[in-house]
Amino acid sequence: MGNSRRKLHQLKCMYSERLKKPVNETIKLMPTGFTDDEFVLKFKHCYNYLWLDLLQEWKFYQHKNKTFNGKKPLLFPSPYRMVLNAAYHLLKRARSGHLTPMPDEWKKEQECRLLDACQKKLSKRLEKIQQNTELLQNVVPNYASGMIESYFFMRRYHRENVDGRYYVLNEIAKFNNQRFIGFFMKVMSSERNDTCREFAFHTLQKWDKTVHLPKKPKGKKHPSDKVTPTIPTSPDEQMALIETLQMEHDKSYNVFISHRSLDRELIIKLKDMLNKENLSVYVDWMIDKDGLPKAKMNKKTLATLELRMMHCDTLLYVHTENCKDSMYIKWELDLAKQYNVPMTVLNIGNIAESNVTEQIPHAFIKDGRLFIPKDRQELLYKQWLSRINQSDKVKQETKTI
Repeated sequence: MGNSRRKLHQLKCMYSERLKKPVNETIKLMPTGFTDDEFVLKFKHCYNYLWLDLLQEWKFYQHKNKTFNGKKPLLFPSPYRMVLNAAYHLLKRARSGHLTPMPDEWKKEQECRLLDACQKKLSKRLEKIQQNTELLQNVVPNYASGMIESYFFMRRYHRENVDGRYYVLNEIAKFNNQRFIGFFMKVMSSERNDTCREFAFHTLQKWDKTVHLPKKPKGKKHPSDKVTPTIPTSPDEQMALIETLQMEHDKSYNVFISHRSLDRELIIKLKDMLNKENLSVYVDWMIDKDGLPKAKMNKKTLATLELRMMHCDTLLYVHTENCKDSMYIKWELDLAKQYNVPMTVLNIGNIAESNVTEQIPHAFIKDGRLFIPKDRQELLYKQWLSRINQSDKVKQETKTI
């Protein structure tokens, strides 16, 4: 038996064990003369979280079998068949009258208890997924393809550069997009460094994907396989990385959000709005959360933010009650003006503004989307940004001529 089939066998045994108590509790709720379909439907209703686990595992192996190219497939039963297999002997006993029927009132109370427990488990699972993904962006940044190519180049020709490969993985993991699932799957199956493989595995798990860490690839061992890679943990280390790594210079974003970190929930909502328009966002505690911790803020922090702003198409200033007397916001606005970065203001709550921001175009939220009023029209933020970029391009061409 191969490694994949051994793991599949262990997985089926594990689920058979997990299903013992749930199928037993479900059978107690069934009326006389129930069918298989009715039993499975009741199980799905009372143990929906377990049903979803079975469904994900089944889909995982269905997809995996498509890549086998004629080999014997790995057969993981459908959720319907898995539940019936686990309940086979109990169903037989129930239908032959060997199980004591329970009172209807007890059945109603028990079903309510099971549904309540199921809802709590599903809510807890959803909360965990939201915590893992709330800072991630659902877009594909323009530098992603170049980084992925660099990863495979380093792995082939510079195997000792574990830090470089880990850097790429860490950067791509900040964007929760379907296009990156295949990349991390390839990393799991072909990467020889243990830390990098496990990072790809845990990233997919955080994205709520059903994955199994494959066996480490065969081949000649290398000293770098056991090396533990590092990433910047201070502004000094972050700036040193920016100055030495070409991939850092290739990074660019559509929108630099100037804000107070006290407005965290609002900024996350704005990030999601802009992502829906396929706009990438730079927020320091999302993109550079490891390299720019607040506890270690210094001059290199400001230098990093300055470089990030130079590689953004526009600046969106979120003006709230928390922004009063913020030196950093004033510094960012002055910097954007110095580098001719187009600016917009989103005023939450009609808070009084300074003379500087009153002269800047103001955005507003409508139906969960961000708009800019221009020429008696309401332009989506992406449309406004596109017009600004096009206008700048025309000006540059005119100067060239």
